[in-house]
Amino acid sequence: MKKLNENTYLIEDGFVYCYLLIGKEKALLIDTGVSGMKIREEVEQVTDLPLLLLNTHGDGDHVAGNNQFSEFYMHKADYENCGLSGKLTGTLIPVADGDQIDLGGRMLKIIGIPGHTEGSIAVLDAEN
Repeated sequence: MKKLNENTYLIEDGFVYCYLLIGKEKALLIDTGVSGMKIREEVEQVTDLPLLLLNTHGDGDHVAGNNQFSEFYMHKADYENCGLSGKLTGTLIPVADGDQIDLGGRMLKIIGIPGHTEGSIAVLDAEN
């Protein structure tokens, strides 16, 4: 895990990058990587805030550690089109273009970027 700034971390898992964004009230993990590593345990060594999970898309190299979480944010199109129903144990919380996630003093905006997959999304952290 590499600290990028006071409240942002990069986690490399092979060829996949995952990010931890920390607000005043919550933390958000973006993607869980390809290897199924114990990413939740690693993240919980950095913060004790309630931890949310967001997947940028549903390919296996971005969701391998999802089963360490009871729920996750993802665009519904990817959950359906990538065949994740029945493979992931957590509850899907659908997100779409224009949605916002407030971490407490750190507002994130979801931007739909269909192309790689139908439900691919980006996260805009405008203040950071």
